[in-house]
Amino acid sequence: MRNIFSKKQRLLSIVFEEHKIRFLEASIIEREISTVHQVFSIENSIVDEGGILDKKKWTELLKTQVKQYKIKAKSVHLVIPSSFIIVRQLTLPDVQEKDLKQMVQFEIGSTIHLPFEQPIIDLVKIKTKEPILNEEGELAAQVVLVAAPGQLIYPLVEGLQENRLKAKIIDIPALSLYRLFKQLHPQLKDEPILLSYVTKEGIDIHILDEGIVWFTRHIPMVITSFLSDLSVEEVLDAKTLLERIQKKENYQSYVFDLGNEIERAINFFQYTLNKRDKRMKGCWIATDLPFTDSFYQYLQERIDVTVHQLTCQPKQINVPMTNEQLLGYEVAAGMLFKEVRHGHGN
Repeated sequence: MRNIFSKKQRLLSIVFEEHKIRFLEASIIEREISTVHQVFSIENSIVDEGGILDKKKWTELLKTQVKQYKIKAKSVHLVIPSSFIIVRQLTLPDVQEKDLKQMVQFEIGSTIHLPFEQPIIDLVKIKTKEPILNEEGELAAQVVLVAAPGQLIYPLVEGLQENRLKAKIIDIPALSLYRLFKQLHPQLKDEPILLSYVTKEGIDIHILDEGIVWFTRHIPMVITSFLSDLSVEEVLDAKTLLERIQKKENYQSYVFDLGNEIERAINFFQYTLNKRDKRMKGCWIATDLPFTDSFYQYLQERIDVTVHQLTCQPKQINVPMTNEQLLGYEVAAGMLFKEVRHGHGN
């Protein structure tokens, strides 16, 4: 029987992309998403290319959205753009993770250089079968470091607080997308996988192995630049854009470049990071564009890794909406599974 006293949580996911901000408000009960109250997006005009946030504009924008959409959630899951995320592999002394964090904080700016001020960091100490030795022959540890700019995150959080909202979790797109992936494909959650998010402005590519992010990158790849017959003044809606890009001469060029970026990422993982024994188990594509099957078929012909679509699949994850309504909200939905631990866990 269902526990009639089960606590219901109302959560708001806010996902920052390079050109959009996406909102998804949902309720969770019995460790499942019970209701998606609304999904909507607005233009991202508050963060410039350097990661500088217009805090006043953000606070006012948030106030407007809360009022207009009657948002009731008080807890927020915040996701910042991949273009501001740094992932690095380090060899450090073999000590506890909490001590490694202190060590890295101390070394930032001297031996560890990051391209932004006030970095916020997280790290994972990798378990290895064989002992790792540093250049001096001392026992060492392999560490994956993830860093993001505090100069972006702190004012984002302050803007939430000024609207009486609490940032419960701040995360990166790679992990949000991975949570959705492992909810749908639990049998593959520990395998080497590539997850990609495709929009008309660019692509995100993430590589994970055993749930750890080894590679994440945003590649600006404006889809309209592949349209040889597009005039400068022309503005296309999504349907017309797809019709035009799917003309053979445009399509081949676009998919060739997309496949090239995917192959470069895989080569970096396998050869630069020395993961030659790790065979990629698949490439999953999430997108806010309603590509036809021919897109995935043509991409499959371009790369050696098996290509799949990654969609929210409402029935499978108990979301009472359609695929079309949730198209492009895969990262936002995945963020909610930070709270969901049924079945195979989180």
